Amino acid sequence: MEQKKKVIPLETTLIEPEDLAQRWKITTITLAQWRWNGKGPRSIKIGRNTFYRPKDIEAFEEQKAKHSTTNTSDEDFFEVIMENENKNRGRNKR
Repeated sequence: MEQKKKVIPLETTLIEPEDLAQRWKITTITLAQWRWNGKGPRSIKIGRNTFYRPKDIEAFEEQKAKHSTTNTSDEDFFEVIMENENKNRGRNKR
């Protein structure tokens, strides 16, 4: 009796950094810096090659989507508050 090997189809195509950089109009160097700094979308390293999954790219884009230019992340909001508090403290000392 012959056994058939079960082939699991890959549902996603992996995206190369050059293609993602072109999509976002940035350089591959920027993508490399984001990977090194832990910013940007999740990536996959296979040997010496780096790839991105479409679902990770879409999740990153969704995270960056804003309803208006006045929307900021909680981290940005916290930084603005701290800067204003520090400025106000400096004024109160005069």
